[in-house]
Amino acid sequence: MGKTTIEQKGRAFIIEKKLTYPEAVNERELNAIAAGQHGNLLSVIKEKGKKGSSIKCTVKDMITLKSYFTSLVSKKMFLDTVFRIASIIKECERKSLNTSNLMLDPEYIFIEPRMKEVKCVFLPMVNNSTPFSAGSFFRELPFGIVFSKHEDHSYMSSYLKYFNSTSPFSINGFEKMILELMGKKPVTNSYLPTGDQEGKQRETGGAAEKNTEAKAVSANIAYNPLNQSNPVGRNATFCPQCGTASPAGANFCANCGTALKSVPPVAEIVNQLFANVGLAGNGRAQTGGVDGNPSHTRLAGQPQPDANPGHTQISGPAQTTAGTTHYAEVQPPSGKIGTQNGSETTVLGAERFAGTTVLGSAFADVAVFPYLIREKNEEKITVDKPVYRIGKERSFCDYFISDNNAISRSHADIITRHNRYYIIDQNSTNKTYVDGRAIPVKQEVEIFSGTKLRLANEEFVFYL
Repeated sequence: MGKTTIEQKGRAFIIEKKLTYPEAVNERELNAIAAGQHGNLLSVIKEKGKKGSSIKCTVKDMITLKSYFTSLVSKKMFLDTVFRIASIIKECERKSLNTSNLMLDPEYIFIEPRMKEVKCVFLPMVNNSTPFSAGSFFRELPFGIVFSKHEDHSYMSSYLKYFNSTSPFSINGFEKMILELMGKKPVTNSYLPTGDQEGKQRETGGAAEKNTEAKAVSANIAYNPLNQSNPVGRNATFCPQCGTASPAGANFCANCGTALKSVPPVAEIVNQLFANVGLAGNGRAQTGGVDGNPSHTRLAGQPQPDANPGHTQISGPAQTTAGTTHYAEVQPPSGKIGTQNGSETTVLGAERFAGTTVLGSAFADVAVFPYLIREKNEEKITVDKPVYRIGKERSFCDYFISDNNAISRSHADIITRHNRYYIIDQNSTNKTYVDGRAIPVKQEVEIFSGTKLRLANEEFVFYL
């Protein structure tokens, strides 16, 4: 079994993986990493010695994930880091790299402490005798961390519950769960083309390469909801995560393991929609195909639009009364159907709102600011300005401390600049301290999540 060692020399870490039979270096992956084709993977080199080959990696000006998590860890700090690592794993999968060669260990994952950039070590090799497991890594990660006592930790229960309720581990489902815990809307690509499968087979080689040229382009689509000729039948169950079709009655996706929910064919949904609003005779969707293409759908009795035939268009403004949506009578004009000003895309509700309607805008990211916890009363103080002043003079400060005479009128400022944070003492009487050390007057000192601040004898903890 090959031995892996890590050695620290000054501000640099040297990681070495010694190869033993039948382990061998994958030259293609080694050259791709060296050429910078994988931006989140640290550069590695191959060395040959008397006792065999080894893979080495030198890391400078970064700290290990283990060191990064030695301070108090906030919810945002933890989830952001986990999400970045999960994104690296997905990127490796997308580029056909064996993720079991990704060194998923807190001692081998590195972070640039200022910009919070995450880098991983990937071993470009075959027949790895010590593979790494993404599921095991994420499951065990929280148990070596001290979390902030000032936050609600219910999110951690949801985090750990995922591993008990989901098997096998799916990086796509895991990333979706992390986004939900972060309060963000997951972006699903379930119904988009899954990629150039033929290209992947040509890259990896094999006897199946000769047969891929005859495949149709539609074979690259994970799930075409308008194609009712799917071999699994009209009552097929489609995975909400990866889009793989499964026979009716299946409880779990055979591809990614996600729990399934029966989804009726889209044409039936459209027909039912028009039936409910009194348009069953004129507004039913034709699923037999347009121009011989079963994947195209249009409304019965309407001329074929000039726009992209892959679009299903519904004309008329929608009106909402008492919680029920009513659609106006469909009256297709000559030429393009349901389009405005010759546009090839139907703008839903354009008669009521000027400009472009942005679908999903309700899930836009909400600005997240750093904050302080005042130890005296556990008050949460949101630092929501580029220069945030703390003192005891109400008219000069963003946060004023009225019950402590040791605080100066304008004691200190917290400065936000390019996603980095600093504190500066404004010539206070009783000084400002960062992690127990007094800082110079009028000089910026960088602070990080978990940094302990003391203004005179008033203690705070800074969190991201």
